[in-house]
Amino acid sequence: MGARLQATLAGGVLVVAGAIAQGAVATVWDGAYTDEQAEQGRGLYTSTCAQCHGPGLAGIESAPPLTGELFNANWEGTTVADLAERIRVSMPVDKPGTLSRPQVASIVAYILKVDGFPPGATQLDPQTVTTSPVKIITNKPD
Repeated sequence: MGARLQATLAGGVLVVAGAIAQGAVATVWDGAYTDEQAEQGRGLYTSTCAQCHGPGLAGIESAPPLTGELFNANWEGTTVADLAERIRVSMPVDKPGTLSRPQVASIVAYILKVDGFPPGATQLDPQTVTTSPVKIITNKPD
């Protein structure tokens, strides 16, 4: 990894860590994933999630939407960890618990991207995705 990329990643981690240390809550508006990670998640979503949740994440029949008003109402005020853990233990519905943490992190990144939350300089860490304190706040703070 190049020195410039390392410095960028370290800076992103310090911003989120600094906000948490100062009592500020990191949110999805602070850039919790990278575009590259979301792109990886798009492929995984297409192959493992889209048959139930639909290609546009709008939900099909009994599978809830992963975008829009209902998604926002269901996940508002929870954490990225809550969403990741739900995916990790119960999805895909026909093979629950078969997704690895890196796969879950990439799928969550894709969901956040489709929901319009901005990317950041640091990936959603696959090792800590199910303990991430980053809050899902659907309306952008001022």
